Amino acid sequence: MIDFYITEQTIRFASPVIAANSRDYLTARFHFSGAAWEGCSKWAHFRQGETVYDLNLENDEINSGMHLNLSVGQWEVYLSGHREETRITTVPVLLQVRESGLIDEPLHQIPLSVAEQVDSKANLALEKAKAIEERIESGALDGKDFQILGFYGSLDELRAAVKKPERGDVYGVGAEAPYLIYVYDGLNDRWVNNGSIQGPKGDEGEKGATFSPQIDGSGNLSWVNDKGLSNPETVNIWGDKGEKGDKGDSGESPYELAVKEGFSGTEATFNWSLAHIAGHAAQHKSGGTDPLEVETDSIKAGAVTRSKLAKDALYSPLLQKTSSYTLTANDIGKTIFSDGSQASQVRIFTLDATNNDALPIGAEIAILAGNTGTTKLTVEAGIGVRGNKDGDVLSSDGITVTIPRYCMIALKKVYAKHWFITGVFEVAS
Repeated sequence: MIDFYITEQTIRFASPVIAANSRDYLTARFHFSGAAWEGCSKWAHFRQGETVYDLNLENDEINSGMHLNLSVGQWEVYLSGHREETRITTVPVLLQVRESGLIDEPLHQIPLSVAEQVDSKANLALEKAKAIEERIESGALDGKDFQILGFYGSLDELRAAVKKPERGDVYGVGAEAPYLIYVYDGLNDRWVNNGSIQGPKGDEGEKGATFSPQIDGSGNLSWVNDKGLSNPETVNIWGDKGEKGDKGDSGESPYELAVKEGFSGTEATFNWSLAHIAGHAAQHKSGGTDPLEVETDSIKAGAVTRSKLAKDALYSPLLQKTSSYTLTANDIGKTIFSDGSQASQVRIFTLDATNNDALPIGAEIAILAGNTGTTKLTVEAGIGVRGNKDGDVLSSDGITVTIPRYCMIALKKVYAKHWFITGVFEVAS
């Protein structure tokens, strides 16, 4: 047995003494290191002058049935491998064959060339395929036709036992499974090793990669995996952009919607109310009560307080008036100062129905009586006024309130036609 050790394109060997004139005796094993030769169809070449053995390595070995019969002298040995378009070769090494004592035998049998070996196997396979096709067409093949006729421990035992094999006969060779399957090549009068039907159980493979999808805001679907493998190409799962639709009808304004819900004020009043929502909300403390909430005929308990109204009026902008005046939305948040130089002068401030509707709920106005004869607030019929004590109704049909000199009253609109009034005042008949 000759042992060859191959690392990429380098070859080394360990060999016993080889004598010439042996027949069907020499065998060899080939040991490959690394991945360079994986997946290759491997060939061993023995060359002496014009004589060349080209042997296809089956199971990385040369067996006695491959007729490696070397004559005396020096032989070059090298390997070649083929995988698709790739070919790998080694440098040659020299193998010495010594002269034997036998001199009346032919030196060696000329082996088949590479082309002849391939052609022989191809012819054998073609003949076998044709025979199977004929049996299929005739209905004779039922899936059990391929039969191994027997098993032998070695190729020599097979040859000794089967003296007259027929073309295509199949036998298993080996001490135990998996057996090598030999098919008789009647064209070249030899047994051909076709390898084992089933190889030994392989090692458990690695856990496969997990591919996870992800999609971005533009509809691009991509993949990532936990094994560093190539991912599928990114694709967009959104359809083509549709055509622009027709312009829709204009929607109703907030004011129009409010009117539908029962709002009776003007659009200017509504807009003013919207503009002051933030300021109105800021006036409320945690756990407080909305001052605009009312019950049937009385203000909700604790909603509006005199102290709050008086304090707000005290620090509000001062608007001096020297004659009678009608309160409007422009006076919201201000203190109207009634002033004059004569004690007999009368200042009348009026809150009429028209301006009442224009004043939003929550509006606050203060009136301060200065150095003048008499300061009065006249409220038209239909506007209710509450004051002095929470829940007291001063009037629901119009009222005149007299404000003493150097005194102040404060008003706050708490409902559509309801005002809260606080301060030092008296009601004039």
